[in-house]
Amino acid sequence: MKKMLLLMIISAVILFTTVYVITSLSLDRYPPKPSIQAGEKKVPYLQSTYCWNECADYMAPPDMVKHQQLEPVIVSPEAEISIEFTPKPWEGSMGVTKWTDDLQSENVPLDYNIVTAPGIAGIYIYSVYASWDKGSSSYVFAIKVE
Repeated sequence: MKKMLLLMIISAVILFTTVYVITSLSLDRYPPKPSIQAGEKKVPYLQSTYCWNECADYMAPPDMVKHQQLEPVIVSPEAEISIEFTPKPWEGSMGVTKWTDDLQSENVPLDYNIVTAPGIAGIYIYSVYASWDKGSSSYVFAIKVE
């Protein structure tokens, strides 16, 4: 009886350890995904260039939006757009860039993980980038200010 109980305990420990290791490895396989919100609206995004276990280089954000047919989310002028990651990136490593159709870009102020939409109507394409212990990644999203 004691041998049977010991065998069951050892089997359970091996099973839980295996599940934990497999889950941990699969969770760390890809970069963290952002949660991007404009008020109550979730903002869809595309994975862009990253180095995480391997490196992948993507086309410029305006080209990605066009090629992947990413629909911009409609926001009000000067709407606050929050960008959150779990786990959090290294302090000071997160940034946001606004792109134009002619592939020019400019850094955008990021205040406590919040970007303010422009006050002028139009479609705007952004990339957000960040770094963690395991690597770095960038993402692309689009908004339409109305």
